[in-house]
Amino acid sequence: MNNATLPAGGRAFRHCRAIGSISSRERRKTMDEPLQVTPVSVSPNLFPYIYDLGINGVFTLSFSVPGVTPNSVVMVSMCELGGQSRTPFIGDATMTVHNVAPDNGQVHVRGEVDWDSTLSVRMYFLVS
Repeated sequence: MNNATLPAGGRAFRHCRAIGSISSRERRKTMDEPLQVTPVSVSPNLFPYIYDLGINGVFTLSFSVPGVTPNSVVMVSMCELGGQSRTPFIGDATMTVHNVAPDNGQVHVRGEVDWDSTLSVRMYFLVS
């Protein structure tokens, strides 16, 4: 999509569906019950990958991901891992994925783990 087709404000969102609304006051607290999500579509061409690492601070890393091209759609998220079982959980550290760039057989990710020491982190990749 080029800039000429963007709506006012410069952002374009496609295939997004809001099921309800949450006030800014509610956003600041932890929800007691999970919000219900509705799948928009299911595709047999989605491939999930995970990568576990120890990291903190701002980072730019390249991950080898089979079949990825510069035209692939890649989504990345991350969470902290805890204990011997390496169970994913939401800890006190904030974790942010800033940029994701697919390449030939690789995915480049810039992000941040806002913590003073190294944490066990799981990166999730969803490729289409």
